[in-house]
Amino acid sequence: MAKTYVINCGDQLRIEAEAITWIEPGDTAKYLGVTHSPWIKKVKYDPTEHLRSWCSKLGRAPLKGRQKLLLLSQHVLPKLRYRLANSDPSKVVLAGLDSVSREYTKRWMNLSTCVSSAFLHCSVQDGGVGLPSLATEVPLDKIGSMLWLDGSQDGHVKRLAKAIGIEDELETACRRWEIQRPTKKMRSVVNEIRQKRRVEWENLGSQGPRGPYWRKCRASNGWMRRDVLSEGEHTVALQLRTNTYPTREAMSRGRKGGNVMCRRCGQSVETLGHITRQCLAVKCNRIKRHNKVCGILVSAT
Repeated sequence: MAKTYVINCGDQLRIEAEAITWIEPGDTAKYLGVTHSPWIKKVKYDPTEHLRSWCSKLGRAPLKGRQKLLLLSQHVLPKLRYRLANSDPSKVVLAGLDSVSREYTKRWMNLSTCVSSAFLHCSVQDGGVGLPSLATEVPLDKIGSMLWLDGSQDGHVKRLAKAIGIEDELETACRRWEIQRPTKKMRSVVNEIRQKRRVEWENLGSQGPRGPYWRKCRASNGWMRRDVLSEGEHTVALQLRTNTYPTREAMSRGRKGGNVMCRRCGQSVETLGHITRQCLAVKCNRIKRHNKVCGILVSAT
C-alpha cells in the first residue's frame, strides 16, 4: 500500500511573530544552503557536475593560474564541502570530486598529469600546493559533528542525540568511511592525516625525496602563496620541486629506448641535478645565478 500524506490546511506555525512557510507537495526549500524536502527522501544533486561547471567558469576568467587555484581552494571547495557535509555522498563521489579539482589545478598551473596527488593535497607549510581534499575532509566533518552531539554536556542536546540514535549513526558512519572512531580531539586526527599525506609524497622515489627539506620552512615555501614570481617562474618552480621539469630523463620515465643523454654536453644523463650542478655547457649561467643570489643577500643586509 502506498504511503498517504495529510496536508495541514490550518493556521501556519509561528516562531514568535514570524510565520513558517509551508512547503507544497513536490516542492523543496533551501535552508542554510542545503535543499530539503519532506516529500522526497533524497533531493537529486550532482556535485561533480556542479564542480565541473564552477571550474569551467573559473577557467575562463581573466585570472592567473595561482588566482584561480586560490579561489578554488578558499571559496569553491569550502562551499561544496559544506553542502556535502549536510548530505550523504559516497566515497566514489568524493574521490571523483578530488580528481576533478586536481585535473583543473594541473591545467591552470601548467603541470604534468603525472604530478603526485599527494603533493597537490599536501599543506603549503609542508611544501605542497595545499589543495583541499573533499574525500578526507567531508567524512571528518560528518563524524566530528556526531561526536560533538554525542559528547555534549547540555541536557537538551543529550536527550536529542539519544532520541535520534546518534551512537548508532556514528558507528555506521565510521564503518562506511573506514575510519576508526576518534578517541581524541579532531584536530589531532587532522594533523595525523596531514602527516600521512606528507609522508606519502616524500616516499615517492622520483618526486618526493627532497620533501623533508621544505617541511615547515617559511623561507622555502613562502613563494607558494605570495605573488613574488611571474606566472612562468611559478610553474617552473613547481616543476623543479616535483622533479617533473621536462628534462630528457623526466620525459623518458616509463618508456624504453629513449635518448636520455644531455642535449648540451652529451656527457651524462640529463637530470635536474646534472643541469644545475655539473653540466659544463651552462657553467657560466650557474656562476651568474650564484652572483645574483649573493647580490640579493648583500642588498638585503
